Amino acid sequence: MVGIKKKEKIIIRYFDCHERENKIARDLKVSPSYITKIIKTDPRYWKEKADRLDKTKKRVQEYKRNWIYEKRNSKCEEYDALKREHESDVAKLSNMYKPEMSNELFVKCNRSVYGYCKGSSDLRLRSNINAGFTAPKRIRKVMRAGSIRSRPVHV
Repeated sequence: MVGIKKKEKIIIRYFDCHERENKIARDLKVSPSYITKIIKTDPRYWKEKADRLDKTKKRVQEYKRNWIYEKRNSKCEEYDALKREHESDVAKLSNMYKPEMSNELFVKCNRSVYGYCKGSSDLRLRSNINAGFTAPKRIRKVMRAGSIRSRPVHV
């Protein structure tokens, strides 16, 4: 009698409740192979198996579709973030925010082409240097000569 009730429970849970074989086996404390043996005797087994296979195929297909969609969107977001970062770097490097360099900053960056005038703290472009017309030829009253990047200067 106990075996018949267990078989009926297995058939009801598999075909009516649509539970998986492993879950039924775990709950009823029997082996999964015993569950398979019982449900294969029922005439609804092959139809149920085909239905479950179709559901699984649809679920996997939906999962793949969502995965591809998310992957594409994440690539777009990553690309957009990279593009924004690149544009900000280009703006910083091209001095977009400060289109002109001050004379003092130019002299500080190109200190080797300037020398001190005799008797003053002015800096003058050396005579043997060919520079463009925008380069400052003379900077007046450089207060702290030590703050300019160069070798020690003795005036």
